[in-house]
Amino acid sequence: MPAVTYYVALPFHPSDDGIAAGETVECFNPNAAVAKAEALSRKPGIVGAVAFSRSGDSATGEFGDATVIRKFGDVPGDEHPVKGRAQKCCAESRKATIFRSATDSFE
Repeated sequence: MPAVTYYVALPFHPSDDGIAAGETVECFNPNAAVAKAEALSRKPGIVGAVAFSRSGDSATGEFGDATVIRKFGDVPGDEHPVKGRAQKCCAESRKATIFRSATDSFE
């Protein structure tokens, strides 16, 4: 199956441990992901957001590392556990929840 690319905006909010990832928002293209991340970063209770993409095979669930497109506000660095938000993609449909746990860091 040909590779697909998902474009995502991911907000961050304050937590007891510092900063935590919020709910991902899937977007149609990189410009939409950047615009959504910027808008999310300005919402009350949100300290920052990142727009990123992931490419891979949705049939097998094998995806490469996230590619950060742009960051807004206070977002975790490479050492923060958020890559897992982009780690597990669902092969069912584009409208499905495509990202799960926040356990690894963006590379």
